[in-house]
Amino acid sequence: MFDSCIDDSYDAEPIAVREEKFPVARKQHTCMECGEPIPAGARYEYVKGLCDGSWFTHKTCWSCKVMRDSLFHSWTYGQVWQAFKYAYDFTPFEVPSSE
Repeated sequence: MFDSCIDDSYDAEPIAVREEKFPVARKQHTCMECGEPIPAGARYEYVKGLCDGSWFTHKTCWSCKVMRDSLFHSWTYGQVWQAFKYAYDFTPFEVPSSE
């Protein structure tokens, strides 16, 4: 397993407060990793937390969550696919933008 911290200069404080849920979407959302839709009726990961004095929320589709949990022991939200490319030096597809 790889650590997905791509930028060694990343100096954020650890997440101070973190709440994780696995709801079923009542409406369509967008995965913050791959940018694909999370359709209504699909299970996804919802994380709410406090980091560097700011609250954040992060929604991840189940496919990205499973890939991330299977390959990485730590990561930076929104950078899992870039970390995959960096760690495995293999990209059979275009790395999705996290924007």
